[in-house]
Amino acid sequence: MFTLSAVPVKFIGLLIFFLFTTVYETYQLVKAPSTRGRISHGLHWLMSVIMLLMVPKNIWVPFRNVVPVPVSIALMVLGVVWFGYLAVVAKQGHRAHPIGCALMFTAMAWHLAAMMVKMQNMKAMGSMGGAPMGGGMRHQMPSHQMMWGGHSALWWMALIGLPLMAYLLYASFKAIVLALQGPARRLEGLSDFAMNFGMFWMSTGLLTPILPFFKYLAF
Repeated sequence: MFTLSAVPVKFIGLLIFFLFTTVYETYQLVKAPSTRGRISHGLHWLMSVIMLLMVPKNIWVPFRNVVPVPVSIALMVLGVVWFGYLAVVAKQGHRAHPIGCALMFTAMAWHLAAMMVKMQNMKAMGSMGGAPMGGGMRHQMPSHQMMWGGHSALWWMALIGLPLMAYLLYASFKAIVLALQGPARRLEGLSDFAMNFGMFWMSTGLLTPILPFFKYLAF
């Protein structure tokens, strides 16, 4: 998705974030004392690995050719279902964490789906640009060929993602507060911050159809 030459700060920053979360979730997965804990940390580990692979374009492109994006989306939906289940069965007062995890997996599923729409849109524009001019309807379509109710598909995907991105930003600040509570919660808080803010930062380009100024967050 990114290259060092194009967006050096974002490229290095996201690599650091997702390398850290992958190592942290690997440790948590190994030492998890129960099946429920191993499933939960295993899903977080899987999401961290996918996000890490998404950062370098020269790694993500061959990876998605082997593991199609819909498969990654299905895995993230599995995470939504799992943490949604944990939220339902949790006792009163202990539901915030699984609900937050379910929202984070929802945001990741949205990110992957929005990327698919963006790639399809780019392919459609490319096919129009390279096609010979003629009188057929195909050549009279607007540049954003994929339209839903008068708006481009990218616009609608950005609108869907807006509340999810707001949640990721909220969860990032909440994680900082957790990390400042003391050494016992520091690594957990830092990992939560890296996961949530990293996903927010990685997704900013997908919101530019409705928030054009977000393009300045890519550097």
